[in-house]
Amino acid sequence: MKAAVLHQIGDDKLEVRDDVTTVGPARDEVRIRVRASGVCHSDVSAMDGTLPALAPGVIGHEGAGEVVQVGEAVDHLAPGDHVLVSFVPPCGGCASCLRGQPNLCAVYAIAAFTTPRFNVGGTPAFGFGGLGTFSEELVVPAAGAVKIADDVPFDVACLVSCGVMTGVGAVVNTAKVQPGSAVAVIGCGGVGISVI
Repeated sequence: MKAAVLHQIGDDKLEVRDDVTTVGPARDEVRIRVRASGVCHSDVSAMDGTLPALAPGVIGHEGAGEVVQVGEAVDHLAPGDHVLVSFVPPCGGCASCLRGQPNLCAVYAIAAFTTPRFNVGGTPAFGFGGLGTFSEELVVPAAGAVKIADDVPFDVACLVSCGVMTGVGAVVNTAKVQPGSAVAVIGCGGVGISVI
């Protein structure tokens, strides 16, 4: 399969390779055919080392697609389901998840730095944010695949994976903006327009 590979942190270009394969899926994971991926500045920041990432690796963390295979313990998703992916899925069992703060769950975030998700020409490689949506397929924890309605366009759904989630979350959860408040939004890219 094809994927855009970052060979080392600091590279300013990705190499599109056709000798990439996914690892898994394990019993609690799903394989997804990527149908759309957003391009976020965080991907550039991973490439230049501003954000933590591992190389070799496949960049991309905003994605949507179709489930093509499920692990034996996955019962809420099936092949053919349309999903978007999350780079911050909750495990459901850690202290943060159990106290109602799944946004602080670090289980899969840590796994993103310890578990290679791809093989590039036989060499283990990581997916940025535990994903790697600049690929034709990827494998994620089942909790990181969020089912969406079949009529939601993939190119719209993929933006929810980061830009929309970040912008709306900043308003609702971080700033706790109330209706009628006067606010200033600096920059109207994907996150800024989601704030608005």
